[in-house]
Amino acid sequence: MKIIYFKTFLIFFTLFYSCASTNSNTEINVLNESEKLERYNQLLSRGLQLSNVNENQSAMEVYSEAIRLLPERSEAYYRRSVNYYLWNSYPPKIELAINDITSAIKYDPRNADYFVLRGDLYFRYSSEYPISNIGRMSLEEYRNREYSYYLSNMNKAISDYSTAIRLDTRNYEYYFKRGGLYLFIKDWNKAIVDLTVVIENIDINRLDNWNIRHAYEYSYRYRGMAYYQIGRVDLATNDFRMYSELSGREYTINDYITQEEREAEQNRQLGKIR
Repeated sequence: MKIIYFKTFLIFFTLFYSCASTNSNTEINVLNESEKLERYNQLLSRGLQLSNVNENQSAMEVYSEAIRLLPERSEAYYRRSVNYYLWNSYPPKIELAINDITSAIKYDPRNADYFVLRGDLYFRYSSEYPISNIGRMSLEEYRNREYSYYLSNMNKAISDYSTAIRLDTRNYEYYFKRGGLYLFIKDWNKAIVDLTVVIENIDINRLDNWNIRHAYEYSYRYRGMAYYQIGRVDLATNDFRMYSELSGREYTINDYITQEEREAEQNRQLGKIR
């Protein structure tokens, strides 16, 4: 008799939870597009609130729920990518961030900010060469592979910044980012071109905005560095003077030379360690 009751209970239990699951899925499926979008936006707002109070894991779960709800919308991928990059862990989960922002680009390929974020990620990733196989490499082979990896990611970053500029030609912060990257890889003339675009076009009436002011000030400093490298000491001196006036921080040719020598010595020491 007990066996019969137990079997009856199992049948009832299975039917009940099967129906409950079916009803739950049905409820999701019957949501119309406007209801899904409303819920999606609520999740985005909730995720941002959680990130702002450092509840990062909870924010990630909320963004993931938003992605499951509307997987072909871009913003949740973008938010989760930013979370991986800035807030979720140290060191940042760059590969996961790149995967997410690439998904965002897939669903919204006209959003310039998405390309800029991916460019930033590639730039950051270029300095994080994986060394799991270093024990099997000679020092020369390691350095060659490291440089190839570094250059590949730098080129990807430049490509993404260039796409962002094509999509939004009047956002001069994008030129600043690309110009700074050209300076970083020692392409002096291209750096000068981009940084000149910033200096000549940025709206000086908006210098109360930190990002705009930073781009404007440092465009003079970085262009001065590039001018110095191509032998235009006169133009470099003028740019360093402008940077000093704008920023309130004195910076001269001698400061730059000292900085160059210090970085060269650090690179020499790094080579010895490796």
